[in-house]
Amino acid sequence: MPKNPNGQPENSPEHLDQIRDIIFGPQKRELESKLEQLQSELHELNSLVARHVDELRSGIDSLDKKLTSLKESTLHDNASLNKEIVATAERLDKAITATLHTASEKSSSIEQMLKTTANELSSDKVSRKELGDLLNTLAAHIQQQKT
Repeated sequence: MPKNPNGQPENSPEHLDQIRDIIFGPQKRELESKLEQLQSELHELNSLVARHVDELRSGIDSLDKKLTSLKESTLHDNASLNKEIVATAERLDKAITATLHTASEKSSSIEQMLKTTANELSSDKVSRKELGDLLNTLAAHIQQQKT
């Protein structure tokens, strides 16, 4: 079997590895370098994506907390406003009732005063004939005093 300058047979596995290394070595090293570079870039992209996902989750959590806070605040405000509306409605109802009662009393009082005044006018009224006779008597009396 022929031997190479290193003293190894030419068909030995080491000799075939050397031949492969000579023929494909530069391409293999270039591909391994590119593969390492792609793996490094992939690792960086994975890290970047993970950071962005964490930022998004943090933002979503923050917005969720704000939304919950606003919801609770709105519910509290609505409850307060409802209580205020009910209290105002009760106050207005009492005020209207009191005003109606006062108006009713005043109406009754005015009606009684009108009836009393009408009765007084009716009872104090002198008939025309009596008034005429009274004026004639007064006129005769004045004429007697002049004479």
